[in-house]
Amino acid sequence: MMKLFLDTNTVSEIRLVASGKANAHFEQWIQRIDTSRCFTSVIVLMELER
Repeated sequence: MMKLFLDTNTVSEIRLVASGKANAHFEQWIQRIDTSRCFTSVIVLMELER
């Protein structure tokens, strides 16, 4: 099973889904993927904390 790396832009867009501000195509895509295949890095998390 292939894993999906979620970069800073992707994680940022995911955060917009709850507020209804995400791109509609992105929202449809993220709802279809198996989240157990997703991962990110500590660097992404640090970038988002700034």
